[in-house]
Amino acid sequence: MAKSSDPVVKAALIGLVGTLGAALITAGALNGWFSSGDNGPNPEASPTTPRVITQTPLPAETPLGETTGPWTATAGGVEAVVTSVERVRNIGDGKVLRFHVAITNETTSSIDLPLGFFVATDQSGNAYEAELFDSDWSTSVPSGLTVAGSILLGEVVSGDASVMTISFGEIFGRDAPSSGLTVQGIAVP
Repeated sequence: MAKSSDPVVKAALIGLVGTLGAALITAGALNGWFSSGDNGPNPEASPTTPRVITQTPLPAETPLGETTGPWTATAGGVEAVVTSVERVRNIGDGKVLRFHVAITNETTSSIDLPLGFFVATDQSGNAYEAELFDSDWSTSVPSGLTVAGSILLGEVVSGDASVMTISFGEIFGRDAPSSGLTVQGIAVP
């Protein structure tokens, strides 16, 4: 017989407790306990009243400078338009930039442009990646539609940078262009 101190038994018990807890939450049995901003059951909650936990959005930053486009590039039925670039804050001698981009998909299938394949490059060849969690970016673009979002760079850009290029090195989808997509000559504040 297995002892309760056996690591396999412990792992199985932890998994069972997690599964039961998830089932109870899904079934609504713990509905009153999950409400935003309190530490106990909500007496007004009932099993028929779903509770929604909302995340308070971060306050909008007033840009310190902005350039407006459009700067455009097209590859295999996919068009990228950079409408503007904001300088959202200064850090030391550098700056943090946000690119506002619209993607139009004229292919016959949905495409994906994940930020993990995004890079911005300044005129000196310095490369900057996107901030994955603070960007307002929808990865998927359905066929025949335009999706707009913003991409915050996750690294401080050199204060001397005045022109940048952005690239999606990889675009995924049945009819996605194999070359990726690059927009050049973007003036930055």
